Amino acid sequence: MIIANALPTYFMPMSQSQFPRIRKPIRCGGKGNYNHAYLNNVCVKEDMEIYKKRPDHHVINLEEPVRKTDGVYDLFSGKASQDGRVFKQNFAIRSYEVGCDGKASMGSFMKRLQEIVVQHSKSIGLLSGGFCSTPEMEKRGLVWVLRKLQIDVEQYPSWGDIIQIETCCYASADNGVIRDFVFRDHRTGEILTRATSLNVLMNMHTRRLSKVEPDIRDEIGILFIVGDPQIDIKNTKLRQMDVNARSLVPLAGLKPSWTDLDINQHVSHVKYLDWVFQSLPRSDVEKNELSSMILEFRRECRIGDNLQSFCEVARSDGTLSQFTDKNGIEFDHLLLHEDGSTILRGKTMWKAR
Repeated sequence: MIIANALPTYFMPMSQSQFPRIRKPIRCGGKGNYNHAYLNNVCVKEDMEIYKKRPDHHVINLEEPVRKTDGVYDLFSGKASQDGRVFKQNFAIRSYEVGCDGKASMGSFMKRLQEIVVQHSKSIGLLSGGFCSTPEMEKRGLVWVLRKLQIDVEQYPSWGDIIQIETCCYASADNGVIRDFVFRDHRTGEILTRATSLNVLMNMHTRRLSKVEPDIRDEIGILFIVGDPQIDIKNTKLRQMDVNARSLVPLAGLKPSWTDLDINQHVSHVKYLDWVFQSLPRSDVEKNELSSMILEFRRECRIGDNLQSFCEVARSDGTLSQFTDKNGIEFDHLLLHEDGSTILRGKTMWKAR
C-alpha cells in the first residue's frame, strides 16, 4: 500500500585512478565509435566529460537547462519554497523505467512520488526512522500508507528526459494528509502529469489504521498549504463491481512474493498496479495509452495471501460505456482476497495512441 522504496543510484568513477586495474578488453559506450580499450586507459573521450565532478557539484540550479546526456543520473538536490511547504526536485528517466514504447511507465511515476515525498520531509527535518515518520509517529509505531491515488497524464516523458516534480501538502479532516504532485518537462516547463494522493496512518503492531493525534498534527502542520488540492480525491467515486456476473472472468492465483514487499512489510502498491494491468485485454492495451487512473486501497496484502483480479468495461446507467477509438476506453478494476474481502478498487481510462 505504501509507495515502494526508491532504487539506489550508482555513480560512475570520477577519475581514471578509480577504475580497477584489470586488463580486460571492453567496448566503451557513447556514440558507438570507440575501439576496444583497457580499463586502466578507458574512455578518455569528449562524451565522458559528463562524469567529471564539477566544483559546484553539490549545488543544483533547477532553472539551468540540463543536457540530455546528463540524464543518466538523478539530480538529488531539491529546492524548497514557501517556508518549506513546496518542494521541487529533478529526476532523469532511466532506461529501466521505460516500457516497450520507450516512454516512462506508470510504475516509474509511482516510485518517483515516493522519492520526492521522502526528500521533501528530509529537507525540513521531518524524517525520523521510517519513510516520512515524525518523532512522535516513531514513538507510537505509526507509518504513512497510501489510501487513494489519482494520476492524470497529459504526456509521457521518454528515456533520457529530465522531469521536475513539485509537491505540496494539505490537511485532511478525516485523519489523513493530501498531497499534490505536478510533473513538468524541466527544459520547457510544460506540465506532463498531475497526481493527488490521500495518505493515512497505520499502526505497525496492530496493522490497523490510526487517528492523527494532535501532537502528530502539530509536527506535520508546518507542511500544510492553505487552499484546495488540484484533484478532489476524497469525493472521487468508484463503482461497485458485481463479481458474480457471468461476464466477469477473474485472473486468479495471484500470490505476492518476498520481493514484492516494501519497508512496511506489506505488498508495494506498484505491485498492485501490475496485477491490475494483467487482467486488461491485451488488444485494448496495445491500441490505447493510459491517460488517467484512480486507485483506492482498502486493505493491505502480505506474504501468503491469494488474490483475484477482476476487470470490465465501465458501465453507466446500466449500459456499457465504451467510447470511440478517438476517445478511448474505460475500465473498472477490483482485487479480491481469497476470503472475499476487497483489497483494491480502481478505474483506468485509456486514450488512442
